[in-house]
Amino acid sequence: MIVTPERIDNALDRLAEIMVLMGDKGHIYLPIYERLEQELEQMQSADNKMSAVHARLKRSQDRKAGSLLA
Repeated sequence: MIVTPERIDNALDRLAEIMVLMGDKGHIYLPIYERLEQELEQMQSADNKMSAVHARLKRSQDRKAGSLLA
């Protein structure tokens, strides 16, 4: 099973539902909730960084192609 941002997001939704349904005892799952949030943020950050890497490469290739045409 592959962990994706969508799967983590769904797990957070379900865990939030469970925590609220448990009332005062729901707080026992807070460490798990916080960990899932952290993992989601790290995955999103990595995705954003990779998008920036791809954009940088494209700009670099465009500059090189432009200088060859000049």
